Amino acid sequence: AYQHGDHATAARLAPLAEHAYFNNMAERLADMPAEGKRSILPVEAVRQHHQTCAPATLTALGRYWSKPVDHQEVVQEICYGGTSAQKERVWAEEHGFLAREFRVTAESTAALIDRGVPFALETQGTDWGHLQTIVGYDTRMGTFLVRDPSNLMRGECLAQGLLDACQSSGPRGMAIVPREQAHLLEGIELSDERLFDLSYRLRRAMEGHDRDGAQQLLNEMRALEPNHWLTIDARARLAHYDTDSATLLNCAEHLLRKFPDTGRFLVSKLNCLTDLAGREDRLAFLKEICDGPASEPIFWQRYAGELADDAREHGVAASWLRRAIRARPSDGASYRMLADIRWAQRLREEALDLYRFAACLEETNEECSKAYFAASRHLKQTDVALSFLDDRFGRFAGRSSRPALTLCWAYDELDRIPEAFDVLD
Repeated sequence: AYQHGDHATAARLAPLAEHAYFNNMAERLADMPAEGKRSILPVEAVRQHHQTCAPATLTALGRYWSKPVDHQEVVQEICYGGTSAQKERVWAEEHGFLAREFRVTAESTAALIDRGVPFALETQGTDWGHLQTIVGYDTRMGTFLVRDPSNLMRGECLAQGLLDACQSSGPRGMAIVPREQAHLLEGIELSDERLFDLSYRLRRAMEGHDRDGAQQLLNEMRALEPNHWLTIDARARLAHYDTDSATLLNCAEHLLRKFPDTGRFLVSKLNCLTDLAGREDRLAFLKEICDGPASEPIFWQRYAGELADDAREHGVAASWLRRAIRARPSDGASYRMLADIRWAQRLREEALDLYRFAACLEETNEECSKAYFAASRHLKQTDVALSFLDDRFGRFAGRSSRPALTLCWAYDELDRIPEAFDVLD
């Protein structure tokens, strides 16, 4: 009704939905400004596969600019258990695009869409990230129009709600245009662009093991905005490279003071406590999180993992893991941890099934694959597990060395050394 201009009907229907989005719609329709604009760019839907939201989004943007892009080819180039932000930009720049990263605002969205430039939007959760395309905006409703690769329908979200919820990660946007149309981005002010650019260059330097170059870029970020979350994140990345747990913890606590109860920063702190604190301290920290507003399946998993170190707590740990599986049935880590408990309880056949589930769901996780192989070998199903590892090697050899190393390890465990050398060759 709203999109057809029947605002009276839309105002009457909106409250009946009993949903925050439509409640906002009802309020705005009751006091609708005389001037308003709804702008949509014709970006086609490209449906993602498992963990390929970034390749699907880049494919959609490439096609919008009339540059033929094959989704699966992009997957093969940049995707392995997800896609990092720097690989997205590297792909764009290597395929004839000019890329600019920035913090998304209502003003920058309107400026880009009005120039005919849709752009990628990254949202981040505790242990996940998602890339989609902003294709328009509506000033009357205060919304962004979005192409989400997980859904063929075009979506719409409350702009301010999104921006408020994603402050701890920007949210990050990336506009790409063909180099021959670089003029489309000229004169547009994009928030935090300089910091995003330095962060990108720092991550590229670290990929190339240029530690000194990365330090120089961090120094530039500190001189620009020392307390910005991107600067602190860059400092943490160097600390991780240096295995400096104390500095990593300091960065995590700094970010938690800026963004309390943010899940990914709690995970960072927890990872540091694995090296710097005792088990009882970690248990107390995890229990506090699980009982608080930041409680999520990843913390239920970690809590279960700490509890499982004590066989007397196996029942409680398994309960937390079953809860995590109900919430996120496609997360293989929970199955792997539950399998460890069942194996310790000598429920070997059940454990083997769980190890197999984990290895299939987390197909780029070497520890899950190794655990499945070890359990299969114990139960005299070695050939099945070896075939599984060989298949992984065949599918992923072009994107990562890790499946090759795991297959080589398996042959070594079986004293089949010539076959291990064949894999290495």
